[in-house]
Amino acid sequence: MAGDRRVRFRVVVSEDGLMLRQLICRRFAEFGVQAAADLIKAGGVYVDNVRIRIPSVRVAKGERITVYRAAASTVALDAEDLEIVHRDPDFVVVNKPAGVPARSTRASARGTVAQALVHRLCADGHLRPYVGPVRPLAPGASGLVIYTVRDQEAVSHQPAFVEADLVSVDRLVVEGEAPATLRCDAPVLMARSGRLKAVSADTFGARPARTDFRLLERRAGPDGAVRSLLEATATRAEGEQAAVHAAALGFPIVRGATAGEDSASEPHAGDPYREGEPAAGAAHLHRAKITLVHPLRGETLVFEAPPPAWALTADERGA
Repeated sequence: MAGDRRVRFRVVVSEDGLMLRQLICRRFAEFGVQAAADLIKAGGVYVDNVRIRIPSVRVAKGERITVYRAAASTVALDAEDLEIVHRDPDFVVVNKPAGVPARSTRASARGTVAQALVHRLCADGHLRPYVGPVRPLAPGASGLVIYTVRDQEAVSHQPAFVEADLVSVDRLVVEGEAPATLRCDAPVLMARSGRLKAVSADTFGARPARTDFRLLERRAGPDGAVRSLLEATATRAEGEQAAVHAAALGFPIVRGATAGEDSASEPHAGDPYREGEPAAGAAHLHRAKITLVHPLRGETLVFEAPPPAWALTADERGA
């Protein structure tokens, strides 16, 4: 079974009372005691529906164990590599790299921007800091993400920031020949899987959303098919709203390199549009600008993150 898929089983009578790390060793030949403990600390193991990160927790007969083996190979993001665009007592704005989760995923709590930000704040003297992502981007996208920040004793302002007026300007590459302008006002909903999707207005929990698209450039893909570089202005800016709305209009977003292609660290000679493109699993979506009305102070704040090479037009690249 692939390491990025979950494995589920129930604790049997002979395993009753074992420590969680012992149980993992017993069930999975590839994990020794230390490796099993590391997997648990990385957030790759659940007891029933609760993520457990303490290897010495004891299990009981009948409990359902869920294991995501991919968590063992997830590398933590170095806090020093974190690009902080703005820092305020209430929140921080980070320029998230493509392919790095903004927050914990179902499979792992390691290797996220949120984890690196906590480590950065601890190094700066914060006592047990808590960070809360505000309408974060999906792991594959890059660009600006807001995190509320508080210390152990402080009140969380995350709910206020989540409901604040926020407009994003994203750049994305989509399949197909898009017209000069487009608009989509389909409501969106965050599914239980963590994916944002466009839904009908009568769907329970749906939130109003609107995205206006402007064509910046048309270009040829590796197979010769036409692709379009779009600038998307999204109200409320729920995660990958621009990509979801583009797909709803018939223009799915282009994902990163596929198996067998070069990675983002290996430029594609002779093809300026693929130089520095997202690696496998990433997306051609970059949040270049956000305008936020601060929910506590009422002031309008604007933050920007320069687009990567793939998101620039030929004129912007000087080609």
